[in-house]
Amino acid sequence: SSWIGEDCCRWKGVSCNNQTGNVVKLDLRSYGCYLNGGQDDPSNLNPSCMSGKISSSLLDLKHLNYLDLSMNNFQNNPVPEFLGSLDKLSYLDLSYSNFAGLVPPHLGNLSNLRYLDLGSNSLNSSQPGIWIADLSWITHLTSLEYLNLGFVNLSMVSDHWLKAFNKLPSLTKLYLPFCELQNLPHSLPHMNFTALTVIDISSNSFQPSIPEWLFNLTSLSFLDLSYNDIRGDISVLLGGLGKCWNCSLEELYLVSNQLSGQLPSSLGFFKKLRYLYLFDNLISGPIP
Repeated sequence: SSWIGEDCCRWKGVSCNNQTGNVVKLDLRSYGCYLNGGQDDPSNLNPSCMSGKISSSLLDLKHLNYLDLSMNNFQNNPVPEFLGSLDKLSYLDLSYSNFAGLVPPHLGNLSNLRYLDLGSNSLNSSQPGIWIADLSWITHLTSLEYLNLGFVNLSMVSDHWLKAFNKLPSLTKLYLPFCELQNLPHSLPHMNFTALTVIDISSNSFQPSIPEWLFNLTSLSFLDLSYNDIRGDISVLLGGLGKCWNCSLEELYLVSNQLSGQLPSSLGFFKKLRYLYLFDNLISGPIP
């Protein structure tokens, strides 16, 4: 309703550079297309929700560095390839927007990107969602600090996913839940993404032993390995994560795995721990 008149810098969701007047930010997040959750009642539609196909006229905004199109409904249209030509972008959020199809490798051209969220793009499980067949393009995003690929199908990338993300030295937060990953490498020869503070690789199809490369992430504050059938001794995992005396871990989620054995006294090393979820494992013995 605010999009009237020629001065677009006054429009809701549009921000301009104060000196040049160039549009630098589009924040068009809708906060959900259905006001009360139901999708069958037309009167339940959120009037601020966008749908349809995204126009390539966005390319006219040559100084755009922030684009948020999340929480809209793009009706199973693919993520547009031309977004990879918005080379000034440092922030791109396309989450919860009902895209479908292959994520275009052209996004690898966005070398200034620090934030990328493609998570949760299927509105329900019967819709196709989005997928990535080759992660090599993501290794070009060397400035990336935040990456969310939750519910993006990564089943075709095999065990190369960890090597790809390891080439992102600035990465601090990595979210990969429900990505249909099947291989969780046990170790990495060289650790580059040591700045990681958050890792969520829950609800995949892992059935390996405990990944020892986690023990080299000394800045980790959030770790979610839940619902993966990871096997091994709980004392090995907790001992490895707590090897630093001033451990930074604040949240640890290990729900529904095959971790066995007793809880070690090293659990006391986690001085900053606020949340600990261990249920649905094979843990026995006394609580230290």
